[in-house]
Amino acid sequence: MAIVNREVLVVDDDKDIRIIARKILENSGMIVTEASNVDDAIAYARKKIPHIIITDLMMPEKTGFDLLEMRRLETDLSRIPVIVLTSKRDKESVFRAASLGATDYVIKPFSSTTLIQRVRKALKITSFG
Repeated sequence: MAIVNREVLVVDDDKDIRIIARKILENSGMIVTEASNVDDAIAYARKKIPHIIITDLMMPEKTGFDLLEMRRLETDLSRIPVIVLTSKRDKESVFRAASLGATDYVIKPFSSTTLIQRVRKALKITSFG
């Protein structure tokens, strides 16, 4: 599945990370929407379901884990692949994210190549469904 014109929702409380991810993804032809918190991300996804979500884990109020849990409870959202993009390297976080349905896990700092490869892989996986 090509990533050109695919819609991605980037969720991170750090504006700089959102900007970097946006530039990388838009340079690959994707359409990017940003959210600085989980509530805004879920509200957006309910209105316009993105092809993929990229989320940080550690954010104020609700975390990326909360986003994964909320996503699982809604049929339309549960089909969206989610890539976790975080600085948390511990095995417990990786395991928890996977058990909550994360499609992939990318550690910050990240390269543009890695991010694009993981997005392509996640979209290809979902295209078989």
